[in-house]
Formats: sequence, structure tokens, C-alpha cells
Amino acid sequence: MFQRLRRQSQISDQEYLDSIGPDSILNLIWSNNYKSLRQLCSSGKSGSLFYYTEDQKYMIKTIRRTEFRKLKAMLRSYYEHIEANPSSLVTRIYGLHMIKWKSFGIPNKKYLVVMANIFEDMDVGDRFDLKGSTVDRKVLRDEAEYYNKKRNPKIELKD
Repeated sequence: MFQRLRRQSQISDQEYLDSIGPDSILNLIWSNNYKSLRQLCSSGKSGSLFYYTEDQKYMIKTIRRTEFRKLKAMLRSYYEHIEANPSSLVTRIYGLHMIKWKSFGIPNKKYLVVMANIFEDMDVGDRFDLKGSTVDRKVLRDEAEYYNKKRNPKIELKD
């Protein structure tokens, strides 16, 4: 289904592999070599990490196993929605990957979701982490003033 979603967005298999294939992103993540990836800091409680591919076409997010399973379970409905609504503003998901390896005999897994980078051709200013909830969404005035003076533009602000 992901291949069909990519084709609908005119992304060839080769283009996708050139951006995230074993010789590129997945190999870097598997070897814990993140230097070639542009990391976005995550200020969320999930601890997920976000990366742009070197060509800026895709955003890769590390996810938990439960999220991975939920996305797999929703895949058919997601695909049918995108197929029926090609102009939908819903984020395009182009891949869902699980990487397994052993390090010193200990099995490891990473779960990744690959999404379209909608900001590929834009210079983004302030970033906000929108939740749709007011729980734990307040910033103290002193903290806000500090962020405004010494703020890293790659860190998301609370809505």
C-alpha cells in the first residue's frame, strides 16, 4: 500500500530508496550514525526523534511499538481515505519500517514512520507543538521571556 501511496504522489521506488534506503538513512540509524541526518529536537513527552532526510524530501519519526502496530492496523483505512481524497491535507505517510539488529548479542529494534516533508521549500520560523489539550500546556512568564531571548528555533514552543 505504501508503494501505491508513493506512486500517487509521483515518487518512484528508486527515489524513495535513494533518500531512505539501506545505503542512506536506514543504515545510518542502524549504526547509530546520525551525523548526516538533520535532527529536529523533540520536546514532547514521547521522546520521539524527528529527522529530515539529507535531500529534505522526507521526515522520519521514531515511534513506539504500540504506535507502529496502530498505524499498521489503520493502514487500509488511511490508504482508502487518501485514494478517495487525493487533495486531502492529511499528512502523507510513505513508509513504516522496523529495523532489527543485535548489539553484543542483545536484540534491538527501532520503529520508524516516513512522512512527506511539507516544509521542504519553506524557511520555518517559530514551531509549535499543537496538542488540542490544555493539560501541561502552560509556560511561566519568566520561562517565556527566557525562551524569547535565547530560543533555539528548532525547539517547538507550546501552543
